[in-house]
Amino acid sequence: MKILAVISYYPPHINGGYEIRCSEVISSLRKRGHEVIVITSRCADSRCDLHLRENGILRKLHLQIDASNLISQMLFDYEDANFLTRIINTFLPDVIYVWHIESLSNAILPFFSRTGIKIIIDEGSSELIYLNKLPRPELYFAKNMKESKLKNWLKNGILLFAERITAHKFITKWQWPSNLSAYFNSQYGKEVTMKEGVQLGFTAVIHSGIDTSKFYMLKNRNLAYPINILIPGRIYPQKGTIDAIHLLRELLERNIQANLILIGNVQSYSYYLEILNQMNLFNLATNVEYKTMVPQNELVHYYQNSDFCFFPSYHKTGLSRTPLEAMASGCVVISYGNEGSKEIIQDNETGFIIPEGNILKAATLISNLIDKPEIYKNIRMNARLQIEQEYTLDKYIDKIEKFLCDSLKS
Repeated sequence: MKILAVISYYPPHINGGYEIRCSEVISSLRKRGHEVIVITSRCADSRCDLHLRENGILRKLHLQIDASNLISQMLFDYEDANFLTRIINTFLPDVIYVWHIESLSNAILPFFSRTGIKIIIDEGSSELIYLNKLPRPELYFAKNMKESKLKNWLKNGILLFAERITAHKFITKWQWPSNLSAYFNSQYGKEVTMKEGVQLGFTAVIHSGIDTSKFYMLKNRNLAYPINILIPGRIYPQKGTIDAIHLLRELLERNIQANLILIGNVQSYSYYLEILNQMNLFNLATNVEYKTMVPQNELVHYYQNSDFCFFPSYHKTGLSRTPLEAMASGCVVISYGNEGSKEIIQDNETGFIIPEGNILKAATLISNLIDKPEIYKNIRMNARLQIEQEYTLDKYIDKIEKFLCDSLKS
């Protein structure tokens, strides 16, 4: 199968785990004999040398933030459309495989709609809802009945002129693709999207998978003081990082020696400062270690050397692979159940689901497991077994590959 994959960012340029997952899927599909070209955004630094001599990856698209005004946005959109047209006409893909494109031009999906090629979206959050709510039908000039007829006439004239001089490659009106299929990372994400009235063809729910040879468990690890609690994830409010600070405080007040390890890029500096203020207020700084995002070959060691992975995310949709990675690595997960974790974790069997913000329950769970190490050991083993049986990377790619093939037949 010839696949044209489109994504805002592609490794080594990443915002989080989403782009890493995309890279793993693309690499796996290529190993299975599929021909894949990746089109992604250009580097912010024109002198970037992080990805020299890479094959099948074209870093040419503009991000919305690249445009300083409407005129530059229109020019960038035309450049992107012209580039995509050349690639499509020479590569002749069977499918356009869309990942995260919210940061790219709003005109890109209407452009793909015109190609007649099957479009498949990996819906890892709420992107389809965002795209479905974009103003229609105009992409650039919304009609304003309060404006003069002359002004509205001039707007239409500019758009018509742009269409004609670009041989209609310049897209001026929104068009929702009739040939659009999507798979969702969580059942909850699918239900929310469908309730919003998003029009889709073929759909499925495909929970993520991980490379269990990369994330593996040290079988002889036992609970011992201090208790190490890992919190991987970007630092911004919806990830609930500050709840981990409150959990640490509660454990220390119960005379349970504990340390936190926070790993993730800061995406909200004000939230980061709030976390620091809480740490200083309760004299917790010596019990907290912070690392920016680390590569997976380092991350696995943090999981292996931690007793618990606290996943306090308030973000509802999508499916984070953090619980999967922790479970595979022998790090017991305590989660609010968001980001699809409730659909993965078998409560009290392979991890724990607690109500949002219930720090007292999280602390009590940890305290009880310290007193009952056999239960802790069983949870670790059960979690690893669940990942091996249901959520390996190979099983995940099997499902994606089948979805791609079935979508072309639908």
